[in-house]
Amino acid sequence: MANDCCSLICSFLIPPLGVYWAKGCGCTLLINIILTLFGYFPGLIHACCIIAVFKDDEDEKKPEEEAKKDVEMAKPEGPKTVV
Repeated sequence: MANDCCSLICSFLIPPLGVYWAKGCGCTLLINIILTLFGYFPGLIHACCIIAVFKDDEDEKKPEEEAKKDVEMAKPEGPKTVV
């Protein structure tokens, strides 16, 4: 949450800076740079949408990975044979 606030503040100053802060160097940053070259407001709108609406894929994967671990731990091991 704090990272999103810092990214939005940076975006109001220089839109690609906020996108870089939130998403790193990638395709999203390149798109934002191109939009900012067309004008300040297209870059600003894109930056705000990217920061506020779209979340990182890593944040979405964490609950799924934890759920898989919980399922694996809950699986019964099966009958044990005594020799």
